[in-house]
Amino acid sequence: MSSLVPNPRSAQSAYSSQHLTGKLTDPFLLGFMVLYGLAFLGLVSAVPGEWQSALFLATGVVIVSAVVLVLFRGQIPHPVDTVRSRIELWLALMWFLGVFVLAAFTDAHGMEVVNGFTNWLFLFLVPLGFLRAVRGGSLRETLSSAGLTRCDLGTALKMMLLTVLLFLPVILGSVNGEQREEILAVFFTPARLAIVFPVSFVLALLLAGFTEEFFFRGVLQSRLAVVTGSEMRGLVVASLLFGVLHFPHAYFLSTWPTHENLVWSLATVMTEYAITGVLLGVLWIKTHNLAASALVHAFVNALVLMTSIRIGVG
Repeated sequence: MSSLVPNPRSAQSAYSSQHLTGKLTDPFLLGFMVLYGLAFLGLVSAVPGEWQSALFLATGVVIVSAVVLVLFRGQIPHPVDTVRSRIELWLALMWFLGVFVLAAFTDAHGMEVVNGFTNWLFLFLVPLGFLRAVRGGSLRETLSSAGLTRCDLGTALKMMLLTVLLFLPVILGSVNGEQREEILAVFFTPARLAIVFPVSFVLALLLAGFTEEFFFRGVLQSRLAVVTGSEMRGLVVASLLFGVLHFPHAYFLSTWPTHENLVWSLATVMTEYAITGVLLGVLWIKTHNLAASALVHAFVNALVLMTSIRIGVG
């Protein structure tokens, strides 16, 4: 019986030659567009006043993604080496299914076991563990295969800054009026901005930005790209799964406005989370470095989080 740990020198495959290519007739892309269309119609029927925000967000994601792809069209990402891409992918997909079932079961019983804190176990430590078991080699090589590397770090940071500047108006236009006013109140109050936003950003990075990007972009999307032979297909599937993981929270948790509304919950994870995952996936594709997507993810979450933080100033 052959060992599960192959010889890295004889079994590596790099997908640096893969590109964000594909026609509009690609079944993966068509499927995503159909699902989004159905979700959008569901949102219109469930909450008639929300469709404008969803459409604004989707349009913003498309425009910002296009700008990033055009401005960084000459950027060739460093290769991401996978030792046994199919085994790594199937393990990741099975683990995702297990985490989803656990989230659904515990959320349904009022226990949010899958949360920002436990994501360090579910979306980082365990996936890192099975990658190490399958790949062998050094820890540094395993981390690099999931985007934790210095390669293209400067480009990733530039891309992050550009995306933040372009995406900020999209976020402000997508949230409701009251939340928009609270966000702007923080930005236009220097003392609050100097304290509340950095705290919110660090919390957002630690509680979701890093762990979710490590699993969905660094592990899932990268392996999906290899197995399907297309960066675009990897992006589409990873974005869908990113949205799906949030469904138990949206449906079962009473703190969500979508609580126990099936249509609204399904529409929300598609028109908010999956579509935002597309932009994060584009950032990953151009660098194969988690810095850009993780920091943009944290920035988006921080804008919402900082409206709930109350710190006495002055």
